[in-house]
This record gives sequence, C-alpha cells and structure tokens, in this order.
Amino acid sequence: MHNSETVSYVLKDYNFREVCKGQGVVEYHLVDEFGNNRDVTAKASTGWNKKITSVRPLVHRETPLVEALAKTKVNETITVDYSEFNKKYPRGSIRTKSMKVRKVKVDPNNSLPISDLGSIVSNKVRLAKLIGFTLAGFATVMYFVGA
Repeated sequence: MHNSETVSYVLKDYNFREVCKGQGVVEYHLVDEFGNNRDVTAKASTGWNKKITSVRPLVHRETPLVEALAKTKVNETITVDYSEFNKKYPRGSIRTKSMKVRKVKVDPNNSLPISDLGSIVSNKVRLAKLIGFTLAGFATVMYFVGA
C-alpha cells in the first residue's frame, strides 16, 4: 500500500471464467493513480441471464476494493478508502484472521453478459468430455441401428 490509505483506481477490464454452472472466478484489471497495473481476483456467481450477480474477494484484505468494483463500470475511476477497514481489521491481528468474507451484490447495470463460448472453451476438460459422450452416444445408436 502507498503512504495514504486512500487509493484511486481505473477499472480497465475484467474477465470471467466459469468453474461450474453459475459459479466462477472474475479477474479485475486495474490501474492505480500511480500507473501501476493490478489484478484482483474474486469468486463470482452468475444468474440465469449469464450476468455476474455477486462477487466475494479471495483475499479478505481486498474486501473494500471488491465492494467498490462491484458497483463500477469499465473505464470508470473509483477511490477506495482503506482506513476504516484497517482500523477494524489491523494486519496480523486475531480479528483479521477470523474475518468472514461476505458476498457483495453486483450492480446489474454494470454487469456485462458472459459468453457461453468463452466459458466452455476456457474449461477444456468439460468440452472434451462433452465431445466424448456425444461420440459414444452416436456410436451406440449406429451400432444398434446397424444390427
């Protein structure tokens, strides 16, 4: 962290990777006020419309930042004040280690739809299984039809 407990960021982009139906990982790509690139990762839930509905930080110290990102649009500048969080959860304290990380609702107007193709391609094992089962089913049908 810098000398100040308040840092400004610009959300440049974010990527979503589906892990299982309705669940995945979102990676936010940021640039801070000093020009440093930063990536922040959070668990994400998606709704029926394939939009991210909520996020939960993987690292509890990033809670204030992820809360702000949940309300942010791409190319928007946000300012995050860590002072209250740092007072309540000082680094290395017992309270910090037992902190529960909560889900943060994502503003539905800021959430972009997640493409099915991107999610499937990023999970190559699922795609390979799907193709394998399809071919096996087709071969079984052909065997019985030809018999």
